[in-house]
Amino acid sequence: MANGEIEIVRQARQQVEGSRHRPAFLPQNNFVGPGIGRVDASIIRNCRISTKMLQFRLEGFNVLNKPIWNDPNTTLSSPLYGTITSTRTPMRELQLGLKFVF
Repeated sequence: MANGEIEIVRQARQQVEGSRHRPAFLPQNNFVGPGIGRVDASIIRNCRISTKMLQFRLEGFNVLNKPIWNDPNTTLSSPLYGTITSTRTPMRELQLGLKFVF
């Protein structure tokens, strides 16, 4: 960046601080957060007991334990501007279930 460009960015940032307007040189919706990709799985076993049924379930959410990152910080006056500091969802979750159908 040339010295003049840095000065323009500095002036634009000063104009925006404390207001809800975006700088004129930034397009609308210019921040794109990271995508979401997760794998959920379940294993089900049915057992017949005379005319009734017992169902065992093991369910896993986010089985590959891949972090799903939150959107970046978009507050211009924040020292954390443009950084991602949290995840959208918890990490891997497992649950067991038992269902009795009569």
